[in-house]
Parts: sequence; C-alpha cells; structure tokens
Amino acid sequence: MSTIQKLLQDISASPRGPRVAAIFDFDGTIIAGYSATTFIREQVRRGDLSPRQLAEIVAAMTSFGLGNLGFSGLMAVNAQFMRGIEESTYNEVGAQLYTKQIARLIYPESRALVDAHIARGHTVAIIS
Repeated sequence: MSTIQKLLQDISASPRGPRVAAIFDFDGTIIAGYSATTFIREQVRRGDLSPRQLAEIVAAMTSFGLGNLGFSGLMAVNAQFMRGIEESTYNEVGAQLYTKQIARLIYPESRALVDAHIARGHTVAIIS
C-alpha cells in the first residue's frame, strides 16, 4: 500500500470532530515551491520593487536559507517592502495570484489529505 493510501486510511479511521487538529505547512508541503516567489515576481511585474529592493529581498531569503537570518528577520525585511500597500489591495492581488498561479502548484496528495481531514470534521490549519 502506498504511503498516501495508508495516511488516508488512518485519517478515515480517526475520530470525527474538531478536537482532532491537522496542521500543514504551505510552502514546499502543500504546494511545490514557495508562494513568496510568486508574490515577489508580481511586485516586480507591477513595478512595486526596484532592482535594489529585489536584491535586498533575495539576499535576505538566501541568508535565511543558509541559516544566517532568523524567520523574524526575514519577515522584517519583507515587511518593509509592503509599506503603503492597502490591505484590500494585498488581499485582492493574493486571491488573483492564488487562482492564476499558486493553485496549480498544490500537490494532489496534499489536497487529498486536507480533504480527508475536512470530511472527518477535523480542525485544519495551514501555516507558512
């Protein structure tokens, strides 16, 4: 039996209800790759990032990947380039990017696991 089939079987046999939590990481687990790159490409396309700002973000992401910068440091770098963007605009762009680009990156196996938990009434959280 494949691992995914065993996991689905285990979920199906688990107790029903919201007291069971299923927590999934988004980037690299639910989707192939990292959603941040989609947002960064969109910021570049829209002219919201200068070449210098893009270089700063890439340097911060590289430093984070190498373990030289903590998560809060990475978020601080990224947050400075979101100044002045209205929350409603960010939400609208995020929804469009999800529909047009990110949704196709979802692993079918991950979708099946999430759907199985939802079918059992479990509390599902997706973090990033």
